[in-house]
Amino acid sequence: MSDLIKISGARIRKAVVHKLELLDRISLGTINVGAVEAKQAALVLKPGGLALHGVRVQARLQPQVKWQFNPKGPLNFHDTYTLDPATLDVTLPDLVLPPPPQGFQLNLAIGDVTIPNLAVSVDPILAAQTPAIVADLIIEQLATGSVVLPTGGFQMSGIGLTEMTLRNLAIAGLTLGETTVGRVRSAGRIPIPRLALAGIQLPGTAASDVDIQGIQITIPLSGFTPAKGGMRSDPLDVDFEVALSGSITLTASSLRLSSVQLTGSLKSLELRGLDLGFDAQGLRIAPVDIEDVKTDEVRLAHAP
Repeated sequence: MSDLIKISGARIRKAVVHKLELLDRISLGTINVGAVEAKQAALVLKPGGLALHGVRVQARLQPQVKWQFNPKGPLNFHDTYTLDPATLDVTLPDLVLPPPPQGFQLNLAIGDVTIPNLAVSVDPILAAQTPAIVADLIIEQLATGSVVLPTGGFQMSGIGLTEMTLRNLAIAGLTLGETTVGRVRSAGRIPIPRLALAGIQLPGTAASDVDIQGIQITIPLSGFTPAKGGMRSDPLDVDFEVALSGSITLTASSLRLSSVQLTGSLKSLELRGLDLGFDAQGLRIAPVDIEDVKTDEVRLAHAP
């Protein structure tokens, strides 16, 4: 024998879940992301102070001398001498630079950034962290197809009733008391093809220190106008030219920005090819107010 309840064409105009509480945990496990694309990323740093640590200055100078000796006749003597390069290597103590002027900031235009094949392990969300998941959740215009429940789930012993059908049943409103759910989970992974967020403004951070490691700046010494000189007289002319080339390299083990306030923005953030699992253990729903319930047919059947 089997018993069933079949509800056809159920419609609920509005249902309000006043509170959904977490009693144990929600586990998401590992979230796989095919690609993360950040469009037009930009950062603004406002440092309160600047300091250089482990400063070293290396200079390499290459002088070159050209001369010409003209005794005002058919003879003309000239030559070029390239002298041995001069090098300078100085290690300086830590440099604390003067505070930047009011309104000074560093604007970093990062542009578009793509991170492929990202896997993120998410710690469980525990009831102690967020006991109330949602409050006053409103569901409107809920319609279902045929609902059959349960098979062999109830007994109609002692009642001489084989079948009962109610048509066009309407209930103005009802309230469901506290409901506890032991576990809700996805049987497999949940695919999300694309998730996009636009116009993201990153909130300003509290003042903190930022260390930028391995600073190196090389300044080439080129394009300088050579120093020229000479002497003119009736018997002869003497001309000379001194040119200088080389480079100056400044290295620092770190650049410390103190009392930095950081803000940023993203035109859009797009996550493609997500998949994740869902396992919620211990949920409590209480109460639920339901308004305007209508069904086309409710059928109670007792079959041999």
